[in-house]
Amino acid sequence: MKVGLEKEKAALLVVIAGLSDGRKVVLAVEPGYRKSTESWSLVLRDLKHRGMNCPRLVIGGGHLGIWGALSNIYPETLEQLCSSHKILNVLDELPKKAQGLAKRGLRKIVYSGSLVGESRERV
Repeated sequence: MKVGLEKEKAALLVVIAGLSDGRKVVLAVEPGYRKSTESWSLVLRDLKHRGMNCPRLVIGGGHLGIWGALSNIYPETLEQLCSSHKILNVLDELPKKAQGLAKRGLRKIVYSGSLVGESRERV
C-alpha cells in the first residue's frame, strides 16, 4: 500500500497456511511494514496466542522482517526463499541477453517432477 508520508511504506502482512491435505487457509491479514521484524512479530505472537503450533516451514520473499520474527517466536521453524525470488536472484547476476533463456530453464527446474517421479502442480 503506497499511503502516508512515512519513509517505510505500509503493507498488508499475509499468512497463508498450506495444510497436509493440500488446502490453503488464510490465517492473518494485518497492516504493518513488510521489512519490520516488529510488525511480523506482532502477527506471529497473535497466531501463537490463538493456538497456532510451530510451523514446519515458512516460505517467503527476501529482505522481509518475518525471518527475524520467526527466530524470536518460532525459532525451530525451517525457512525457505520462494522459487520466484530464487529465480530473480539468479537472473540479476546474468547479462540481460542471457536472462530469457535462463528464465525458461530455471522455471523448468522449479516445476519439474521430483526425484521419485512425482509431478508438481503449478499454483
